[in-house]
Amino acid sequence: MDSQGPSLSVIIPAYNEEDFIGATLGRVFELLDDDLLKEVVVVDNGSTDGTAAIARGVEGVTLVPLAEAVTISRARNIGVASSTAPVLAFLDADVLITDEWVRQLRQELPLLEGGPLVVTGARYDLSEEPSALEEVWFAHLVRRTHRAATYLNGGNIITTRAVFEAVGGFREDLVTGEDVDFCDRARAAGAALHINPGYRTHHEGYPKTVKAFFLRELWHGTGDMQSFAAFTRSKVAVAASVHSALWCLSLLLLVTGRFAGAMVAAVVAVALNVGLTVTKFGFITPRALVPNVFYHGVYLVARSLSFLKR
Repeated sequence: MDSQGPSLSVIIPAYNEEDFIGATLGRVFELLDDDLLKEVVVVDNGSTDGTAAIARGVEGVTLVPLAEAVTISRARNIGVASSTAPVLAFLDADVLITDEWVRQLRQELPLLEGGPLVVTGARYDLSEEPSALEEVWFAHLVRRTHRAATYLNGGNIITTRAVFEAVGGFREDLVTGEDVDFCDRARAAGAALHINPGYRTHHEGYPKTVKAFFLRELWHGTGDMQSFAAFTRSKVAVAASVHSALWCLSLLLLVTGRFAGAMVAAVVAVALNVGLTVTKFGFITPRALVPNVFYHGVYLVARSLSFLKR
């Protein structure tokens, strides 16, 4: 560490995260020593539960309370404006760092402090005690995206203030997809994107039930429905809309007595879902494929209905 002292600011936006924020902050202060950690900034994004009170009760936290909720991009940008260290770590309020994460940060700190512009981090791992849904859907997704990821989850990004300022921060008009956009603009500004599985985190906020999974994807899809241009750029949004349209067509043909046509539309919808599932996960075992086809169908329906939440 240089003579100027600790180099790291941790930025955590939080909205109604009373179930997770205490553990997240506890892990940060447990694993990050004073020689590394300069400050932890929690931006309470208009929470209506006990999030702010929990964060305020943790020694060493700088709490920035917002009167009303803003986009997560805006909350992160506000957090950066309230911080001072040259290296920035963006964590979500339901993400737990690990010993591996800290070791990786220490190894890369010289590069971050004095090297070229860099954005690094990793995709989330499962929660520490994963549910059956996580083991089926997210476990396969995590393994595949670790190998082929082209962006970083917004809740596990490590970069520098120089990169943040060069990019202009997170795009505050984006409800979702701000992490993809940030990584794209960082590359365009000349920053190197290093996806490093050594920055291992546990995402405690992964949904545990089908209902929670549906609501999560319903929200995640809103970014693709913010404009027609955003919709046409998103392969997921287009595929989800086609999938739902096929099921609507099948139902319409069924109620009008055109049973053969209804069957054809349903078969095409199922075939599309299976094909997209294989594309998303690769060729997995039948035991894993069958439930993931079901979950992928839920995923597509939720994404197609996201326009209702614009």
